[in-house]
Amino acid sequence: MGRIIKRYKSTIYGPYRVAYLRSGGLTALLLVGYIVVSGLFGRPLHAPENYGIDIILFVAIFAFTLTYRNALPDHKVTFKELILLGLGIAATASLGYGLFVWLYAGVLNPEQCSLFAEGRIALMVDPEAADAEAQVAIDRVRHYSAFDWGFIAFFRSLVMGSFIAFFAAIVFRTEKGQIISKTKK
Repeated sequence: MGRIIKRYKSTIYGPYRVAYLRSGGLTALLLVGYIVVSGLFGRPLHAPENYGIDIILFVAIFAFTLTYRNALPDHKVTFKELILLGLGIAATASLGYGLFVWLYAGVLNPEQCSLFAEGRIALMVDPEAADAEAQVAIDRVRHYSAFDWGFIAFFRSLVMGSFIAFFAAIVFRTEKGQIISKTKK
């Protein structure tokens, strides 16, 4: 197995843990702001996951990754450090976003659960032409709670954020890790 998987030695150049908590919190606030502003302009979300959320995640992860790299001495950064930063931003932002969707759909705007359900059903199938199996799925979606929608928001944004973090790490890395040769005993 040692011949297939290469071992790398990489250096961490900056305080990525502090950076991903701060950047992830700001990204979560941007995601929450998107929901609030959409509701204020009379266009409430019909699903906790949509292209607006994906675009905000993309721009935020790329911008914070580039900002982090530029703040380091000599702009030296490895793929490992950037992937840890990006995954931390994605996890922190997704957790904040999922908790807000749970709070928003459960307490602040309880009719949001039915909006989410009707939006999801419209994407699934025409409710009038649904067979028995589809009708069971439609009934399940109509009974989703605020927690269910919060978990969907968390999980979907975490997956998308992870993909985005991977690409941001590839784009913005400036150093490659050194391959460590295995010594025989």
